[in-house]
Amino acid sequence: MHFVQKFYHILLCFAVLLLLPAHSTAEPPAYQTIRIGVANDMRPGPANDAIRLMASYNSSYLAEIAKITHWQYEYYRGSAADCLQRLRDGQLDLIAPVSGAAFPPGKYLFSNGHSCAAILGLYTDENDSQITADRGATLDGATIGVLNDNDLKNRLHFFAKANGWNVSIRTYPSSQELTAGLHRGEVQLIACTVFNLTGHERWITFVDTIPQQYMTDAAHASLMEQLNQAILSIEMTNPSFETRLKREYLDPSIYKMARYSEHQQAFIRTSPTVRVVFPGTFSSLIQQSKEFGNIYGISPDILTLLINTTGITFQPVITDSVESAGQMLRDGRAEAAFAVYVNDPKLQMMQFSNNIFWMSFTPIFRRTQAESARPESIVVPTCYAGLREFFQRLNPQAKVVEINNPEECLYAVEQGLYDCTYLPQPYLSKNKNVLLHFQLKIADPATVSVPLCLMFRADAPEMLCHTVNTALLGLPQNQLTQIIQHNSTPDVSFVYLLSQHPLALTVGLLLSFIILVTAVFLIYRHRLEQEKNHALTLRELELQQALDAVEILQEDRDNYKRNAETDHLTGCLNKAAMTMQCQQILDSLPENWTAAFFIIDLDHFKEANDTYGHQHGDDILIEFAAMLRGLLPPRTHIGRFGGDEFTLLLIEEDTGTSEAYARRIAEIILEQTRGLIVCGAPGNVTASIGIAIIPAGGKRDLATIFRQADRALYNVKETCRDNYELYQH
Repeated sequence: MHFVQKFYHILLCFAVLLLLPAHSTAEPPAYQTIRIGVANDMRPGPANDAIRLMASYNSSYLAEIAKITHWQYEYYRGSAADCLQRLRDGQLDLIAPVSGAAFPPGKYLFSNGHSCAAILGLYTDENDSQITADRGATLDGATIGVLNDNDLKNRLHFFAKANGWNVSIRTYPSSQELTAGLHRGEVQLIACTVFNLTGHERWITFVDTIPQQYMTDAAHASLMEQLNQAILSIEMTNPSFETRLKREYLDPSIYKMARYSEHQQAFIRTSPTVRVVFPGTFSSLIQQSKEFGNIYGISPDILTLLINTTGITFQPVITDSVESAGQMLRDGRAEAAFAVYVNDPKLQMMQFSNNIFWMSFTPIFRRTQAESARPESIVVPTCYAGLREFFQRLNPQAKVVEINNPEECLYAVEQGLYDCTYLPQPYLSKNKNVLLHFQLKIADPATVSVPLCLMFRADAPEMLCHTVNTALLGLPQNQLTQIIQHNSTPDVSFVYLLSQHPLALTVGLLLSFIILVTAVFLIYRHRLEQEKNHALTLRELELQQALDAVEILQEDRDNYKRNAETDHLTGCLNKAAMTMQCQQILDSLPENWTAAFFIIDLDHFKEANDTYGHQHGDDILIEFAAMLRGLLPPRTHIGRFGGDEFTLLLIEEDTGTSEAYARRIAEIILEQTRGLIVCGAPGNVTASIGIAIIPAGGKRDLATIFRQADRALYNVKETCRDNYELYQH
């Protein structure tokens, strides 16, 4: 029995081991590389900018698809025919961007949805040089071929009508028949994407951006299924992705393609000034300078941008109310006004442009009121026609009224007359005056974007509205953003400082007051002490005069002493001063220091003095003394004993080289004396030098070393001159 139990235990352990997952050393599968064919699109001029934006849109969408499918992908760029042939040969897996309407039904597989886009353009035969989009007469009576797709036909029909072209449209079942019809002369132009071309067409103009698809053959059905599932996943789980991508790339590409038709260009050349009326001033939106009368703000800046874009002159006009602004439109004193379109029956006959920009309006409540509560009464400022109706439709349960002044709107809510007010975000950013209303709070999360357009009076030329709409297509969005940001910059005023920095402003004012009081007190003290200080000043003047007199006496004494010790000709110490100072130095010289005493006599000095005169002799002595001061160490004492005889005293700490040092100094003096230049000419003198050394610990007696140096000098004079001798005991 015990054996059977052990056997069962062994079987159980073996079964558990079999059930455990085996450790695999295999590498994970590599990502699948997808080869995608893209038709070359290399058009000259401004088309390149739009083409690059379109390519960025397609590549960004494909990158999002690859995140889901784990594809690695590579592009192949060639002609449409080349890409199709490579797909049939298995060298490509997908082709994009294409449209299913360009191919016979059932021949290829196409992706669901529209995960890529292309530019729809007008083309003519490459040999046709007459047709141009800038001259409508060249298109009158022309036939334009297009694929049999209702969306394409509708876009083309609208485009032709907007340009005032008298053309007819013919449809074709495939791109091959479309281009063949062009080259056979059945149609004069075709509207298609670059993938439908054969390479023998000439580009005329943009029409629009259109959604496109990916295409493959039946051999890649599983690949197309992966692609469709990824596109569906993006649409279901990331619905805002495509919207953001369009705003980033497709909208700017449309701006790049915007162009004025021939009729619009003619209208611009003859258009009179368009007067745009405003119902009063409104901070940050429209203001007028009291000093210069110029009008500025977001709305006038946008009009200036339209002037630069269209060439039409827009003139802002300010009136005092909505009623008077409407009256000016009705009686022809103004042609347009900024407005919010709300399908108002009273304005049914007016013409409205496309939306120019979206203005953020932020709600403001009392602090005691919950932001989630639906307001029953709302007050809005009178700044744009249709604004009240817009908020009325946004809040059908509430009563919405208008007040001219935004400050009055804040006051009305603060007093409980209304539940909330909506004010433009640029106004709030610029003024910051809500912070002065302590009972109010701003509800930023509930901000509402209000679309603004230009409203033209009913009898204004339709071409004016059409031209403005074309201009809006090409209006740089970054410049609109800059205009709003610029006019949202806070005013640096007292109210702004108090609202933004109340504590800092209070401290600053308090410090300023303290400084002012302190300044007044100091001035008062100064006046009280002025008389006392005047007496002290007089005494200081007397004392200063006495000190000046003492200083003069001291200076005279120093000059007298200096004159008494200095040789007036050379500036060296005279004999008496040299003797006294040398003995003092020797008496205080440490035992481990040595001294060298030189006596220098100039050779041939008497001949030079007698030949060239005493002045020349004086010049020799002056130059020789200057030469000594320039080459000797700072501790050297130099004296003139009389005539052409000079003395030197050198001291240094004993290092065993004092004798060699003295010889080196003597040799330098001899060399410099031979080359002495006096008044620009050679001095023609040499030197004879006698040297006496006082070794460390030796007798410090000036008379002794003087005799020794004099003896050495005598020997030099008797022998050869222009030399030196070191006295030897």
